[in-house]
Amino acid sequence: MLKKILVFILLFAPLTLTADHHALESRAVVEIYECMLNEGSSVQDVVALARTDFKAWVTENDIRVNTFIWEPVAVTPPYHEAEVR
Repeated sequence: MLKKILVFILLFAPLTLTADHHALESRAVVEIYECMLNEGSSVQDVVALARTDFKAWVTENDIRVNTFIWEPVAVTPPYHEAEVR
């Protein structure tokens, strides 16, 4: 009986198991800009701008976009060299 179940699984598993395709779309564009905040500005100011003016502009122009802010942090030796999170 166990042999029959095993044969059944081996025959039908390839028909039911699939993997999601995680490759980037061929039309994907990736741009990275390095910048410094103006004195008196904070990351929260950048996020607020992204949630208001930038979001309205993207919506108005029907643009699909993902944005990320990378903050430099020094969490491992040598502490004077920043890593990114």
